[in-house]
Amino acid sequence: MRRYHETMAKEMERKLIGNCYVQDTKDGLCAVGFHDAYEPHLVIPDGVIWIDSYAFDRYYGLETVEIPNSVDYIGDHAFARCSSL
Repeated sequence: MRRYHETMAKEMERKLIGNCYVQDTKDGLCAVGFHDAYEPHLVIPDGVIWIDSYAFDRYYGLETVEIPNSVDYIGDHAFARCSSL
């Protein structure tokens, strides 16, 4: 099972695409965080195949999310406490 700490362990390898941080992993491109906590709209980049557990936890102002068809797995609590969604 994919785990938050495993992805974040190589934080230096994260890159910003649009307003989403992504990371190349052995399983493919993973969404791991949001660039601007005050931005109400998140676009997960095309080509991302999974969203990490807790990746967008506590982004209280997040109102909408665009998830491309390439995403085939969303980790536990990926959008936990996003009360405006």
